[in-house]
Amino acid sequence: PDRTGVFGEEIAPTISVFKQDGALHGMYSTIKDAIAASEEGYTVMLATGVFEEDCVIDKPLKMVSRDHNLPFVHKDPLVSSGLMYVGCGIISRRRREPCLLVRCAGVHLSGIAISQIDIPIDLDGDKEGGGEAQMNGEEAHGTSAVVVVEEGQLSMENCYVSAAFGSCISIRGASSSISMKNCRIMEGFGGGMRLEDGSHGLMIECDVASNKGTGVVVNNKSHLIIEHSQVRDGLEDGVVFDCSSTGCLDRCQVFKNSGSGVVISGGSEPDVQECRIFQNYSFGVMVRDVGRGRIMSNDIFENAGGEIEIRGKGNPQVEGNKIHDSSSSGISVDGGAGRFYGNEIYSNARAGVKVRNESKIEFVKNVVCAGKHSGVVVESRSNGHFEGNVVQLNGQCGFEIRDDASAYLSRNLVMRNIHMGFLIYNGASGLLQDNEVACNGMSGICVMLNSSPNISRNLIRDNCQHGIFFTQGGKGNVESNQIHSNRKQGVRIEGPSDPIIQRNTIFNGLKHGILVCDGGRGTIQGNSVLRNKGSGIKIRSEGSPVVAANRFHHGEGRGIHVASSGMGEVCCNSIYQNAMEDIQVDAPSDQVV
Repeated sequence: PDRTGVFGEEIAPTISVFKQDGALHGMYSTIKDAIAASEEGYTVMLATGVFEEDCVIDKPLKMVSRDHNLPFVHKDPLVSSGLMYVGCGIISRRRREPCLLVRCAGVHLSGIAISQIDIPIDLDGDKEGGGEAQMNGEEAHGTSAVVVVEEGQLSMENCYVSAAFGSCISIRGASSSISMKNCRIMEGFGGGMRLEDGSHGLMIECDVASNKGTGVVVNNKSHLIIEHSQVRDGLEDGVVFDCSSTGCLDRCQVFKNSGSGVVISGGSEPDVQECRIFQNYSFGVMVRDVGRGRIMSNDIFENAGGEIEIRGKGNPQVEGNKIHDSSSSGISVDGGAGRFYGNEIYSNARAGVKVRNESKIEFVKNVVCAGKHSGVVVESRSNGHFEGNVVQLNGQCGFEIRDDASAYLSRNLVMRNIHMGFLIYNGASGLLQDNEVACNGMSGICVMLNSSPNISRNLIRDNCQHGIFFTQGGKGNVESNQIHSNRKQGVRIEGPSDPIIQRNTIFNGLKHGILVCDGGRGTIQGNSVLRNKGSGIKIRSEGSPVVAANRFHHGEGRGIHVASSGMGEVCCNSIYQNAMEDIQVDAPSDQVV
């Protein structure tokens, strides 16, 4: 019920002031009079109704509603303000002054709705139309927040704050702080809550919703802890930490914001942990401009732009998260860095992880699976350390290393991807060591277009095409690997590729152990090639390798087969116990054996 006289009502609500011992100090009709009559530690109790006035609290006191409960506020077209309060409310039409200004420590509010409203009535009440309700976009930047704390300390419980012009709450200054529990911060034209200039805050079980600006901004070395709250349905970002700010977002839900769910920038370093961040229209979490922080044990999913985006030298620690069901990439690092440990990254529409533009990451013990694109893509002169990961069941390759990128890949399990396990191309390099590459839909490892990796001590098995495939100028050193049970060749070299294949064991392939063809070259030495269905090595179509000091034995075909137009040099090999000829050279080969 509205009883302030703003809309013609005759009865104003009453205000009771109580002393510290609970004795009644006096009864007042305005909040200003009640505050002026109060002393330190007094309680100002507001009756049910709506008060239109601006308040400055400059002494420690409590301001509570009669029932202390969260006021219920909803839109009502039959009320000229557009708002209906069931409980106790303070309203203001002024947009350049706060509705409530706190300038001291020890102020507590409970069960009060505080709103800046847009009513086309002049401040003096003389006429309708215009007034301060009429404003344009430029004027909005000069408006005040509804609740402002300047060099003071405010606690709020069961309160509601909304703003038709500015932001809902502003905390300013290193000695200022706010503590909120079970509050609703809604429909702020300039955003929900801002902490500035080293201020501090705590939010527990609050609802920050439907703000036209950013839901929560922590700026300029400020610190905010948000627990068990939700930040939702805003027209910009959900929560922003900027300019060397810190804090913690703990067990919250951040969803359906038109920007990103959480933004960390400007050297800020917050913790984001055990949250659900989903269905935001940009990124789930954006880290940029030297932002850091720890992103731990969250469920981040169904964000339109991607789940985690790192740009501009951002360098967070990302640990133990579920990152899934994005319409873009799961994790994208563009000119940034980061450490990723123990995450589950799955069912994303593009790459599970994409690293580009000279980024550098450490990626350890993660699972990347069931994506529609490749599991991990490293490109554009980027560098990564990938160790102990499981990369499987992705719609294209397990790993793509390309475009002058370099990667150290060790002890990864890369299996059951639709295309290659590893695709390394266009000038890429790196070290593949102690990985298991198995059951991929095409080759286990493909090297092409002037790339030159070192491939050593890997288990490369049961792939649907070749174990290792060199084509279109691929190079590199393949040493001390176990290559077996692949459905085509253990190693295939096509021209003008020229790798070094040495000290490997290549066995149980369903075709040849090694095939060199179409102008391929290479140095093949010190390998043990056995029990393959085809020849131990076959050279054809102007293939021209150097084959020396190998053992070709116990094959079901020939030991060495130099087919028509095969070339090169074959010497000092041990060839024995093959089912067909140990050596066959077909005319008109120019082979030297």
